[in-house]
Amino acid sequence: MKYLRINHLFLTSIFILTVCSGIAQAPPFYKVTPFEEEGYFSKTVFTFNPEFIKAKKVNTVVLRDREKTGRDYHYAFDPNGRTVHFITFQREDIKADTVFYTIYGYTASGNTDYIAQIDYHDGLVRVKKYVYNENGKHAVVRNFTLDADLPGRSQKSSIMNYETIPGTYTAFLKGNVPDDLYYEKLIAEHNFTSRHYRYYIENGFTAEEQTEHFDFKKKYQADDTCSGRQTYYYKDERPTIRFIHSNCDEKKTPDEFYSYEKGLLTGIRENPHRPDPRNEQYRYDKHQNLVQMENQWGGQIVSALIMTYDSKGFLKSIQRKSASAKAADYFEDRVLELTYTFYP
Repeated sequence: MKYLRINHLFLTSIFILTVCSGIAQAPPFYKVTPFEEEGYFSKTVFTFNPEFIKAKKVNTVVLRDREKTGRDYHYAFDPNGRTVHFITFQREDIKADTVFYTIYGYTASGNTDYIAQIDYHDGLVRVKKYVYNENGKHAVVRNFTLDADLPGRSQKSSIMNYETIPGTYTAFLKGNVPDDLYYEKLIAEHNFTSRHYRYYIENGFTAEEQTEHFDFKKKYQADDTCSGRQTYYYKDERPTIRFIHSNCDEKKTPDEFYSYEKGLLTGIRENPHRPDPRNEQYRYDKHQNLVQMENQWGGQIVSALIMTYDSKGFLKSIQRKSASAKAADYFEDRVLELTYTFYP
């Protein structure tokens, strides 16, 4: 009898540990990386974790500035947790004007096919088209700019003289983009810029070299189209250091260092030899949810983001606290509050 009682207590404790472990292993709300990702405004909202969005059946997320005047952000997701569109509104009291409208397309294998954004300020559409190598990694990302032909907006404000596609504005709002033949035409005419990726092994690290090209220079018989180059070094599939190349040459200088703890990004440090180096520190709770990010300039904390979550792991609010509020828009104090809708 005594043995059975001890055995029962043992099994109960194992069950409790299993349940607690299951809770601890639930996907966190954010997917925090050192990189800025399209559709997320840098260092205020981080990339949503598709695993969390899918598991919780999230349909839309709205981030609303608590102030009467501010910017609101609306995200929509498909049942797989992928972002399908993102809208930025500039609001004054109850009146809101659209600033950006961004849509996302995916390949059959789930990779990003394109990201297209209508900029309501200048009436242009900017499209990123992705090409992958045989290993499913980025090979080339091409950037195209089109005249959106927005009603009541001035277009063709650039020397590039962007081509207008009739109905571009309404087509993009419906989630439609030109077919590949149209982009092939723009490529043949050198009406684009691009980023090219190269991968190699060096000193035990996996290197990812990214080279930016102003391909449109070819229209003016220019042979050198390179506009910038950077290389990331990965260890255990995590970026650990970024190098910047001067004038696209082979010589490179350390620019940023990334640190991790238990697989979570904990810090970004700029090269200390830079004037006024900028660093970032990240803190997480026991569920691996990001709860605070601090900005340091020249060794001084100038701004902090504080995130709060509910008992189910949903982000409730983002608050920015600054040492010098309104010194710059980047550090303007604000509170964003979140609301959600869900799939059945």
